[in-house]
Amino acid sequence: MSLLELKKYFTKNTSMNFLNEFTLQDVEDAKRMIYMKNSKSQGESYKTFLDKAAERLAKDRFYAGIKEEQGQAVKNTVRDVLNANYKNTITRLILVDSQYRPQLNEGETNFLYHLNEKVVNAVSIEMIHIQIPYTFYNIEARQGNDRFIIFDGPTEYLVVLPAGHYPTVESIRLGLNQAIVDTFEGVTVPNLTFELSTLTQKMSLVNRDGKPYTIRFLVHESQCKINHCIGWHMGFRQFQGSNIANQTITLDYTLPPQLTRLDNTLVPGRIESSAVAIVPHTKYFVIVVDDFNNTQTADTIVQSNITPENSKRSSYFTQDPYLNELVPSNLCNYLENVPNRTLTKSQLFTISQQNLEKINLGVQNTRLEVNAPN
Repeated sequence: MSLLELKKYFTKNTSMNFLNEFTLQDVEDAKRMIYMKNSKSQGESYKTFLDKAAERLAKDRFYAGIKEEQGQAVKNTVRDVLNANYKNTITRLILVDSQYRPQLNEGETNFLYHLNEKVVNAVSIEMIHIQIPYTFYNIEARQGNDRFIIFDGPTEYLVVLPAGHYPTVESIRLGLNQAIVDTFEGVTVPNLTFELSTLTQKMSLVNRDGKPYTIRFLVHESQCKINHCIGWHMGFRQFQGSNIANQTITLDYTLPPQLTRLDNTLVPGRIESSAVAIVPHTKYFVIVVDDFNNTQTADTIVQSNITPENSKRSSYFTQDPYLNELVPSNLCNYLENVPNRTLTKSQLFTISQQNLEKINLGVQNTRLEVNAPN
């Protein structure tokens, strides 16, 4: 049957007019009504015919103008007091696969995806499913957790662990020992080895040379956080310095030399980790969707974030002493002990709050965190 003949057929066998406006609820009701009316005289193929006819009517009525097949589901609404008009809430399922991204020469975690049509009158947007392949590296240069420095007197040697996915602590230990050998290729290789206690699962760095070494686990040039460097993963967490802003944190260890006892037995120099060695794994994924809609319109669902990361320095800052060290906890002492100040009490309070905000931001930047919802 043609589409017009199907509309006439549904209109003739029901009390509904399918030649004018109708809803998906009308199609479902009509299909059920026609089947109950003619099922005795028709065979099993009649039900299949009605399903395909109803699907054809629905596509013509509600999906006209869409050139490609879309993954969509339709939620029917029923006329009532609050919903006087028949309206259908359409849920569109959009599948984005990074394997088919247009920019194949760029990273698979940052790409543009163009929809074939504009989404308007959106009520809500929800992520219902995400599939992340288990192929990412937990030790790599991008994270900065693949390196540490060995100081042999004034000379420093950068030891880099090959990037890859290390499933166990033992695999990391073997990789670290091999990385030390590869780093000192062509020169005298220090007799330094990482050893793992099977009882406590703590890592030890053993020195069987007759001279001391300094080990620096936190390499600031790699932009790695204090709690995400290779030393932290291996349990070496006795850092030096303060995590207050504008102060440097270091994670240095002095490895003593091997000693010889009076009975000529050798005692290797050793430092043991303060915590159990762990394998770094990705625990959180942050997914950011940007529709590049800088000019807000009424037919989209854009919600911009206007919260600034930090406040700007006030224009009335002067050369008064100790303003950079001023915080709310020492404001009273400042007012009592600093004479001839040019700023008012309210202005000083504002400066102290801004300094406190910078300190809190500095504390946050010293360790790896995740912006998870409450």
